[in-house]
Parts: sequence; structure tokens; C-alpha cells
Amino acid sequence: MKKPILLITTVLLWVIFNVSPLLADAVIESEKKQVISEKASQKDSKNILVDLQTDKTGMISNTEMLTRSIAKLQTAQLQDVWVSTDPNDMTPIKGTQWEFTFTIGSSTFVDTLTFGSTVLTATDGAVGLSAVNQYGYPGLVIYTEMATGGGYGFAALIQGSTLDELYNFQVSGSNATGYYFFQNRSSGYISNIYSMTGTCTNCSPV
Repeated sequence: MKKPILLITTVLLWVIFNVSPLLADAVIESEKKQVISEKASQKDSKNILVDLQTDKTGMISNTEMLTRSIAKLQTAQLQDVWVSTDPNDMTPIKGTQWEFTFTIGSSTFVDTLTFGSTVLTATDGAVGLSAVNQYGYPGLVIYTEMATGGGYGFAALIQGSTLDELYNFQVSGSNATGYYFFQNRSSGYISNIYSMTGTCTNCSPV
């Protein structure tokens, strides 16, 4: 009876060490293609910059979307995620512009996000700033829990053409470290988390 058990164990080990990496690579390749497609779509589209400085409805829906995505990444459950209600928490990035760099597979992406200078307040008291990327796609940034644990930081959501792109980061002076991930708007699929670095390219109000 030992031989069948040994055979099963051998097969499982072979799958773990040979098939699993291939599946992981396939997922990364698929996610890379989705991001490349999204960036191309944004680049080719007309500038759709929307002023969210007074868009309280957008503020509320974006806050909910962000916290739900972070909750999914943390526990795979939709539970409450803490969001700051203190306007002072937004001071380090208020009115600034940042370059965020992350790599998916063999492709490196550099995204520029500009944050508004007026603090928005949702009906539940949560505070945030408007955000826009280099192609004019709008979004929101809040101060909340890190998706991977380990304290608190900023979470920026940019609503693209097919993907909701999320940048979760902590700031130290003019540098940032954190993570990038995305959610496919039609399927609800959430990508892997990719390490990300950031640099403040305009630390004076823009």
C-alpha cells in the first residue's frame, strides 16, 4: 500500500514545483496584458478630467469602492476598514504630484498622480482628496489601512476605462513605498499585489 501513497505524493510534489509556477506566471502575464491594454486605452482616449473638488457623490462611492477592495485583500471578506476623518492626515500629499513605479512580469509602469489641494468630506465624515492621473482619468485618495497590513497609509483609486487602479502607499518625505493592484470593473476580479515605489515630483501645491 505504500507505493500508491508514494506515487500520489510524487505527483503532488511535481504539480507544486512544476505546474504551480506556470499557473502563477500565466496569471501575472494575464494581469500584465490587462494593465497594458488599460494604459493604451487611457493614452488614446480624450482627456476626461473631471473636477471632483465638489463632487461629494463621487467621493462617497469611491471611498466605498476603495475600502471594499482593501477589505477583500486583507481578509477576503467585506468588513469595515478604517478611514480617516482628520483633514490633517491629508497634509503630506495635499496639492502634490507623484510618480509611482511598479513592475508586472517583464513590464515596468510609471504612473503620475496629481492630488487636489482641497480636502473633501463625505457624509460619513471620511476625508479625501481628488486625484487624477497623467491621462486625465479621475479618482480619489484617502488615508486608511494598508491592504497588506502593517499600519496606515494612503490609498488612491483611479477609475480607468476597464480597470479600477489602486495605489496603496506610505510617505516618508518626498519618497513613498507601497503596492499597486487593480480590480476589473466588469468581473470584479482583483489582481495580485505588486510592490511599488514613489517619488514626489512636485511637492509644492500644483
